[in-house]
Amino acid sequence: MGEAKQLQFDTGVITYNINGKVELSFNPADVSFIERLYGVVEELDRKQEKYKKTVEEAKDTKEVFEISRKIDGEMREALDGVFNQPVCGALFDGMSIYAVSTETGLPVWVNFILAILDESDASMTGAEGRARDRLKKYTSKYHR
Repeated sequence: MGEAKQLQFDTGVITYNINGKVELSFNPADVSFIERLYGVVEELDRKQEKYKKTVEEAKDTKEVFEISRKIDGEMREALDGVFNQPVCGALFDGMSIYAVSTETGLPVWVNFILAILDESDASMTGAEGRARDRLKKYTSKYHR
């Protein structure tokens, strides 16, 4: 039996350098990838709300820090799962992923997802408006 022939084709996968800290490879026009992004947005949004509620109910600062650490870990795990690799550790270092950006007023996890969705929007013909409309409900609630 002879050596197997090689067959290669374009999968649309692009490698991105994110903030000079981590490289991620994905196809920005892959509907299943975008579906996972939307799913994680919904999950992280629920966790963000849970965080706000539990912090308001916390009895002291120590409890707030414990709650923050726990929910931050859950959120990092969910976001890492979208890419099937640990990205949050490198991207956010020791910063909480729900820390608010001074430039946008949004949690940093939202900024990260929006950057990826903007890239996906640009890669998908006709999808730009639909993706932005769907995300409006999430981004509007974080604007001050």
